[in-house]
Amino acid sequence: MHDATLEWPLVAATGMTGMIGRRAKELFPELGWDSLGVDITDQSAVDAAVASTRASVIINLAAYTDVSGARQQHDDIDAPCFRINVDGARNLAAACARSGKHFVQVSTDYVFEGDRAGPYLESDDGDARSDWYGVTKSLAEGLIKQSDGGWAIARLSFPYQQHSQRKTDIVRRIGAQLKTGSISAMFSDQIITPTFSDDAVGTLAHIARTRAQGVFHAVGPEWLSPHQVATRVAESLGLDAATVPSGSLKSYVNAGGRPFPQTLRMSSEATKSLLNQPTHTLSEALRLPGWVF
Repeated sequence: MHDATLEWPLVAATGMTGMIGRRAKELFPELGWDSLGVDITDQSAVDAAVASTRASVIINLAAYTDVSGARQQHDDIDAPCFRINVDGARNLAAACARSGKHFVQVSTDYVFEGDRAGPYLESDDGDARSDWYGVTKSLAEGLIKQSDGGWAIARLSFPYQQHSQRKTDIVRRIGAQLKTGSISAMFSDQIITPTFSDDAVGTLAHIARTRAQGVFHAVGPEWLSPHQVATRVAESLGLDAATVPSGSLKSYVNAGGRPFPQTLRMSSEATKSLLNQPTHTLSEALRLPGWVF
C-alpha cells in the first residue's frame, strides 16, 4: 500500500537474486533495491560496503536455506549455514549501527520449534532446537535484537509466487505435480502459514519506507496443512481435489524422514495493526492472473 505522504528511502539489499529480492525490485522500484554485493561473512568487507552505499536502509535477504544441507552441519559453527545465517547477519547489523543505517533482517517461521498449538506472535522469541537452519536463524534474531542501531526483523513463512524461471515453491511445485499426475502424499497433520510473495514484499517495503522497528510477521492470513494447500491448488486447476493423497508427517519422521516443525501457526495481528498491509488467502491469490505451474 503506497503512502504518498512518506519519502521513499534508498534501499540496498543482499540476496537480490532470490524470490523476494527479484519481486521487490519489480513491485517497488522507488526503493532502488541496490544489490549489496559483498561476502557477508567478511566483517571488514561488510563495513566498507555498508559505509559506501548511499542507501539509508539495508535489508538482508541472503541466507543459507538448504534445510537438508543444514541438518548435515548441525552444531558446526564453521560451516556455511552458521557462517552465513549467524555471522553474516551479525556483521550487517554491526556495520549498520556504525554507519547509522536502518537494518532489516529477513527471518523465517523456522525460528520456532513448532511443537505448540500456537499461534506464534511477533513478541515470541525463537525457540528452535531440532532444525539447524531454524536454530541459526533464531540465533541471528537474538544478536540483532541486541544491536545498538535501528533494526527490524521480518519473519516469512512458506512464500509462494505466481511464476519464476529460477525457483519453485510449495504451491507451484504442487501445481506442477498435479498437472502431471505425479503428486505425492501431502501431510495432513502439519500446519503451515503459506504466504503470497507479493504480500511479503509489500510488508518489507513498508518497513523500509517507514523505518519501522521491532519484529514483524510478513505472513499469510490463514493456517493450512500441506494437504489443504494441495486441494486448493487442485480446485484452482479444475481438478478433483478428492484425489489428492493424504500423508502423515509423524509417520514420515518415524520411518526415518527428516523432521519438520509440526505446527507453525504464525499470527500477524500485531503487524497488521501497525502497518495495515493487506494479505491474500491462498484461494484469493490463486484467482489472480498470471500463474505458471
